[in-house]
Amino acid sequence: MTQGSAQSSGASTPPAREPRTNWGMRIIIGIVLVVFAAIAFWLLSAFLPIWWANTIAQQVGGNLGGGVLLGLIYGFAFTFVPLLVLWQIRHRRVSWAWKGVLTVLAVLLSSPNLLTLGIMVGNSEAAHNAQRIIGTSATWFPQWTMTGAIIAGVLFFIFMIWSLMWSKRGRDMRKLKEQKHAAERDRDELRASVATREESAPTTALPETQTRPDTARNSGSPSASDSAPQRDIEL
Repeated sequence: MTQGSAQSSGASTPPAREPRTNWGMRIIIGIVLVVFAAIAFWLLSAFLPIWWANTIAQQVGGNLGGGVLLGLIYGFAFTFVPLLVLWQIRHRRVSWAWKGVLTVLAVLLSSPNLLTLGIMVGNSEAAHNAQRIIGTSATWFPQWTMTGAIIAGVLFFIFMIWSLMWSKRGRDMRKLKEQKHAAERDRDELRASVATREESAPTTALPETQTRPDTARNSGSPSASDSAPQRDIEL
């Protein structure tokens, strides 16, 4: 009776309903995030070019040699280092989450060169104002930044080819070592099997020394030298 009532109560219990997805709230949150991203982008595009141009102008100080040197340093460092960070993504042991983190880090590290590029190719009012600031206080900075970036790209390409060749050489060396160890292991196993076979083989007794037939005949019949005195005695 108890089991029947339990079964009937279990059968009458309705299945648990899955919680409904509130798509309306999700859509509202998505729209708010898009609006905030658009406002932030507009503010940054209006503020960052002029801020970056003033920062470079203060560092160069109107010196042509300073603009050349600083442009080379910025162009090379903030191109080569981000490429090195991105180069780590190729490893299989790096998870997708860390690949995303490395990508964001590479973009942040290359932001000085991206800001300079945005100023030089930009068409906004802030970009034009920044171009005038750099043109009067840091004349050669953009050109030599591009030169440093090109040098960094060429050197990184050489480094990439060398790294791939070195990795291939390492894999080939490991493969040769594995083959050598396998050959030595097979040789040791062969020697051990031969030694085990020799130890387990029965020892055969050496046959007794057999007399040769001519020796047996000579031992059974008297020699010619022994029979000669007997004939003399008979005579």
